[in-house]
Amino acid sequence: MLGGGLLGLEAARGLQKYNTDITILEHASHLMAQQLDDEAGSLLRKHLMSKNIQIVLGDSVKNVIGYDSISGVELRSGRTIDCDTLLIATGIRPNLKLARDAGIAVGRGIRVNDRMQTSDTDIFAVGECAEHRDRIYGLVAPGLEQASVAAHTIAGGTSRYVGSQAATRLKVIGVSVISAGRCGERDAGSQLHNLTWRSADSSRYRKLFLQRNRLRGVIAFGD
Repeated sequence: MLGGGLLGLEAARGLQKYNTDITILEHASHLMAQQLDDEAGSLLRKHLMSKNIQIVLGDSVKNVIGYDSISGVELRSGRTIDCDTLLIATGIRPNLKLARDAGIAVGRGIRVNDRMQTSDTDIFAVGECAEHRDRIYGLVAPGLEQASVAAHTIAGGTSRYVGSQAATRLKVIGVSVISAGRCGERDAGSQLHNLTWRSADSSRYRKLFLQRNRLRGVIAFGD
């Protein structure tokens, strides 16, 4: 399994039900880096390994070995892992070619304002290709919210999109993992402070992210 994000972990656990040996490869330093901090990611890793799922962090695939069928992968570290299947769950990357060819402003995605208009106000962008206030959402719910604003704007309305607070819940690995708001790797440099709590046996972990005493995000591991 290439990718240790939400979909990758759910797919890995689903495949394991069929007595499949699973190794998860994740280039980041911990699992679910977009949603969890290092400690929650470490607890998740220990839990998955206790379920006989192997985890490789801080590495990525350099070559796929095989001709007619796959027989393994070579990692950038030089290590080789034998396998007969490679499932890729590495997130999204906006295709910007059409926007560039049309002379529309782009960054990591197609830049839009609060009405979902691009630099050409007659052209709109929503979903995984759109970059709003320096952020791209790789989830369905924000895309639907953006589409509603775009439709209202096109129809002459005044709706505005101010961003989405995405919530994530991992529920197929035998332990509750919840992340909501601003709490992932992308927010590491922001002006947030936090409060943390851990159970004595490290089976449960909570972290609240605060900004000027307002709750901005939460991470929870364990029931």
